[in-house]
Amino acid sequence: GKEDAVGILQLKLPSDAQLATATTDYGTAFRAGSEELRQLFADKVVVIAALRSGMDSHPTPDGRMLSGVYAHATAIDGLLKQTSIHGTSAKRDLALAWTGALLGCIAAVVCLRTAFRLLALAGLTAMLVIASIFACWRLQVLLDPLMPAIALWMSGTASHAIVRVWRAQRVYPLQRRLER
Repeated sequence: GKEDAVGILQLKLPSDAQLATATTDYGTAFRAGSEELRQLFADKVVVIAALRSGMDSHPTPDGRMLSGVYAHATAIDGLLKQTSIHGTSAKRDLALAWTGALLGCIAAVVCLRTAFRLLALAGLTAMLVIASIFACWRLQVLLDPLMPAIALWMSGTASHAIVRVWRAQRVYPLQRRLER
């Protein structure tokens, strides 16, 4: 059932013409000699299924009704060609976290008022989420925006506190001198 789903793999299903080209009916396979079978199936993964009308048919996002075997075959093909969604490396994750931290520092220095800083951090967080969705959708790379977002908020908050203390130490002695 649906409660058993652990993950969802989105597939780019080939056109009907490509599916027809990649499909060999069982009659052709049974009539073929051993050399013809080698030519047909050499270096290929073979998925056997009943493609009769109405059996195991599922609607696709583009409006077609396709047999479930095509989803399995497409997923296998994607795994073999390594065109499925990929995760990032530890180096890339660390670079993203440092980028988030740097953006937080910049937001704290540029936006001295708390409200503006919070708006800037929220906007940058939204941009991180949008970038991770885009990376998954278009680049097929799974980017987790959580670590860069945590680094963004932590560095933004800490940098803002440091800037406020620094400004207070710089401004108040100058005011005292002017008052004398």
